[in-house]
Amino acid sequence: MAKKRVLLVNREFQFRYTLVAVLVGVISTCLSCVVILYPLYQFEILRIPAFLPIPILGVMVLAVAVNILFIWLIGIAVTHKLAGPMFSMARTLRRIEEGVWTGHLTIRKDDEMHYLVRSLNGMIDSITDACKSDLVAVRQLKDLINSLPASEDEAETLRIILEKLENSYEQRLLVDR
Repeated sequence: MAKKRVLLVNREFQFRYTLVAVLVGVISTCLSCVVILYPLYQFEILRIPAFLPIPILGVMVLAVAVNILFIWLIGIAVTHKLAGPMFSMARTLRRIEEGVWTGHLTIRKDDEMHYLVRSLNGMIDSITDACKSDLVAVRQLKDLINSLPASEDEAETLRIILEKLENSYEQRLLVDR
């Protein structure tokens, strides 16, 4: 079964920018009509009757509606290529904020923001590598402290602290014991 493609990932973002595209399209269409028709009317090359017949008005309204619909659909499709990666990056950043520092973000090859996604993945790799290095150091310290006599209070306190650190790193790196 084919995966359902959701075009409206972030409605507010997509509608806001698509509305701007529609407004620009309508304004540019109106300006183009004025620039083309005004000189023709001014030099009496084109004569506009005092009233326009209903069929002509209907075709004009239909043309405007089709223009708006076309710009709207293209706007949603184009903003989807931005909204999708933004949604994925926000989800990945929330996961990092929750303490899970592993995994990579993947986006479709026709989406935008590949450079930013590569940078985010590089950051995740750096964090993961640093944490793995710290985890190795914590385990080495733990082994060193375990070789000390168990009766010393300081050694026991260090063991507890290192156990907490080790558990914290393992949880963030999703490491099994």
